[in-house]
Amino acid sequence: DEVALQNLIQDELKQRSDAKKNPRIIFQQLVSYGMYGSQSASTNILSEEELVKMSSQQLLKQVASFNSYPYRVYYYGPDEQSVLIPYLEGISPKKITATIPAPKVFTEQEITENKVYIIDFDIKQTNIVGLSKDTKGYDATSTPMVQLFNSYFGAGPGSIVFQEIREARSMAYAASSTYRMP
Repeated sequence: DEVALQNLIQDELKQRSDAKKNPRIIFQQLVSYGMYGSQSASTNILSEEELVKMSSQQLLKQVASFNSYPYRVYYYGPDEQSVLIPYLEGISPKKITATIPAPKVFTEQEITENKVYIIDFDIKQTNIVGLSKDTKGYDATSTPMVQLFNSYFGAGPGSIVFQEIREARSMAYAASSTYRMP
């Protein structure tokens, strides 16, 4: 129904507008931009124009096409497999005609020089983010050291960064440091 779709679109546009006023979301977008640039999972969304132009028929056609893709069924419940399989065979799509498109991969940018990003939004606080990239890649043997680093320096009132910058020097409302593994 077109009215329900228009309400859904208006809700989405309102959420996007509200997100531009939320310091936490703005900060997350800054980090995402610093890591991935302008093409990231958080920017891989329909534009406002695309949303507004969408009709319920287009959306229903898209949903109906889901049955033409290969699928897996995961079930957790009380029914036995002997009961479940005949039921699923009765409701499963008969023709799989589509192939699953390749996932969109967003790669982290190479950090080769110092950069400063300034957020031009009317917010009451300043966020400072420092990003660096380890060139070694994932190493399972470093997991204990990463966890130790994040426990000691990381987020929360027990971390040394929080204690020093917020509590001892009163320089920030929040302070944290995180080492993320690829």
